[in-house]
Amino acid sequence: MSYDIELWSVRSSDLPGALPANAGWEEQAGQWVSSKGGWQVVVAQSDRVEPEDVPEEVMPLLPGIEYLTRLHLEPVSAPRSAHALLARVARSLAKDAHGVVFDPQEGSVTTPPGVKRLPGGGRPDVFSVIELNWWFLDGPLLEEGGVSRLVGTLESLLPEALPKRYGEFEPPQFRYDVEGRAHFEDFLAENMGTLLVWYPSRPVVGVWIDAHPGDGLTRWGFTPSTFSITVEASALEMPGWQLALERLWREVSLLIRPFYGDVRTLGGYIRGGATYSVTAETEQHPVDGPRWNGVPRTLGHAAVLGPPYQHVWPEFQRHAESVDGLWFGSTAAWADPSDFSETCGPPPDGVAQPVDGRTPYERDWTLYPKVWPLPGPPAPPTD
Repeated sequence: MSYDIELWSVRSSDLPGALPANAGWEEQAGQWVSSKGGWQVVVAQSDRVEPEDVPEEVMPLLPGIEYLTRLHLEPVSAPRSAHALLARVARSLAKDAHGVVFDPQEGSVTTPPGVKRLPGGGRPDVFSVIELNWWFLDGPLLEEGGVSRLVGTLESLLPEALPKRYGEFEPPQFRYDVEGRAHFEDFLAENMGTLLVWYPSRPVVGVWIDAHPGDGLTRWGFTPSTFSITVEASALEMPGWQLALERLWREVSLLIRPFYGDVRTLGGYIRGGATYSVTAETEQHPVDGPRWNGVPRTLGHAAVLGPPYQHVWPEFQRHAESVDGLWFGSTAAWADPSDFSETCGPPPDGVAQPVDGRTPYERDWTLYPKVWPLPGPPAPPTD
């Protein structure tokens, strides 16, 4: 019988490079073994895992966990010195691979010194953000239990997006740690079609939701439901954060079932208290919040297409991955300035936003492209 330890990490374990020296390591059948006086410590090669494989106790501790390394001490009755070596090996590997140590026997999780979910550092007054955006008309989020699924997804994959404080006005009257998850879910289900105050935690700086049933036809333009999460772009420089955001992007998309969504970096945001502000120099998303008049001509780092736009832009699929009825396309590194439209090409002129030379804030949002796969069209197409 052995004493087993699990290392859950962002990177694969460097074997034997990260093993403590002077322990007499030998490779045996692809594993590394240190043995002495009737006992041995065995370290297996890292296995790549899926998010659902990561224990609930471990998932919130680090973003982007992708590997499991198993360690064994045989037999469990080995002396204290053997248990000490096992613990030292686990700490060394965890620090090198940016991981946490899970002891199934004790049910305990240990994070070694220097391994943090969000490293500290300076916070410049002017900064860039990475925005994850979705536009939709119906779907599971608007159905019974949809809000609970969304909150559960955030809790598992990006707990910083959950609110520290929330309410209907400033300053927000409710605290998540006091009221609890059930109260927040009830509040969100009742108010997600109105303007909410939602204070997330760093590196998330904003969460916006405007979800409502209906086709989105108004005299101010076509206004579908929207959901967005805004994160400090510097998070992408930290271990595991791109993978964590990619997983969140995929899971929220599959829940919301958008007709379009994208991920893009925007600069010039001004830090202020619990949130941020914008100026005339702040970069704008080509879609002005909920007002929609066609697919943006640039797509950002990643884009997702639902069935309405799949039918009018089939070329997108050649460069995308199809998952459960949605098409996902992405650049390799979201920290880079590349745009996915450079890979798949821009949307067809008949599908894309009309060009009028004005900023999103100034644009006439009642002008629409010739091809309109959504309810309506709300107005005659442009020439």
